[in-house]
Amino acid sequence: MFKKWFSKAEKEIEVEEKETPFKPLEDQSGWIVYSVDQDGIINMDFDFKSDKLSNEHFSELFHQINKGDLLENGLAFIRQSLEEDDRSSDFEEFNENTDILNKLRGNIFLDLLTQNKEKVVVKPTDIANTILKDEHK
Repeated sequence: MFKKWFSKAEKEIEVEEKETPFKPLEDQSGWIVYSVDQDGIINMDFDFKSDKLSNEHFSELFHQINKGDLLENGLAFIRQSLEEDDRSSDFEEFNENTDILNKLRGNIFLDLLTQNKEKVVVKPTDIANTILKDEHK
């Protein structure tokens, strides 16, 4: 069973069930799949067809995902799906986690603490010293 949970024409969040055969990803105009592994690393895969309309649809999808436009609709879809599977407590925990993450978003102090420590930063003075040192050998 396919669950339609977002449409540009819909103004209200509404999840409707339709008996629609699921089309393989390869038959879609475009798609994005996110997954998370046991270490918490988020992976993404995507593809879209090369025609102009598919490119436009994929661009809109990607933009709406990253802008946050799909957040409310996505939450409604996840809530309804989990409740139908008798997993309401899983939704409550999930919802609490997303609330915490939303509150922490844009926190300057948290951003400083969680910056990637493995990031390589090369200062212009280091480059100049290395070049000058090599020239004087």
